[in-house]
Amino acid sequence: MYWNGGFTPSNTVLGIPNRLQIFKFDINNATGGQVNANVSIATFGQTLDGSIQALAAPSAKFIKTINPSATSGVYWIDHGNGPYEVYCDMDYGGHVLIAKIANTTSSSSPWLYNGSYWSATTAQDETTCQNLNDGNALARGYYGYSIQNNLRLCLGNKDNAIIYATSSTTPRNLFTGSAINLNALYTRQDFLNWFVAGTGQSAAVFNNQPFCNRIGFNRSDSASQAMRFGIKMNNENDCNSNDSSIGFGTYTNGNTTGPRAIPAGGHRWNPDAQYPATGFIFAQ
Repeated sequence: MYWNGGFTPSNTVLGIPNRLQIFKFDINNATGGQVNANVSIATFGQTLDGSIQALAAPSAKFIKTINPSATSGVYWIDHGNGPYEVYCDMDYGGHVLIAKIANTTSSSSPWLYNGSYWSATTAQDETTCQNLNDGNALARGYYGYSIQNNLRLCLGNKDNAIIYATSSTTPRNLFTGSAINLNALYTRQDFLNWFVAGTGQSAAVFNNQPFCNRIGFNRSDSASQAMRFGIKMNNENDCNSNDSSIGFGTYTNGNTTGPRAIPAGGHRWNPDAQYPATGFIFAQ
């Protein structure tokens, strides 16, 4: 079989979703009893660019791939849980905003370590994920989207990110599954820089907490503390009584709702202080 023009179209041309494609076959006899088929292809219709519900895209990365000039904003996405409108950040290759954590020290925040949003399997205030305003929200991508490349865990603004490269799992599984030790991937300084840029506070507030820097997802391997994501620190040179943390859904000293707890940001002991910030979780 021979393609007109002397080339074979790639998989990015063949079988494009939501398009009508017509293949034309010109068959003729060749010498020696061989039959030649010359094939051409015509494509009609619109791509899944997320511009309207009928053209909901499977991911923000898909939109950015087919349209490299796509800008950040609200798009229609459908990754298998039904179409919905959500903010997509296109500045780093295409990421869907799957969750927002309000800037608060409230003891009733759904994003505290024992808050209901971490294990949710239904959307929560999903339309709030259509912008970057402060607030609590969870889009269906949190539990329904299989990560392709990475998470951007942002504190204070969408550009202040710790990036975790992973794939073939949902964000919910990362935050609620088995503990993941990330001490080999990140440093204490990474989190101090993240904290300063996200809260406007000085890193010096943690100077008296230099020990037992435990980093990861859903770690609870120090006494009376746990985190959904972040770092835990201690003033004593052991891991028996970690007193401070930076991250999302963290607590220490058994204070799951405060004052030694935070939905997003940081907190410390001696003296007790909480440093909240808005949290954004983006998935690619």
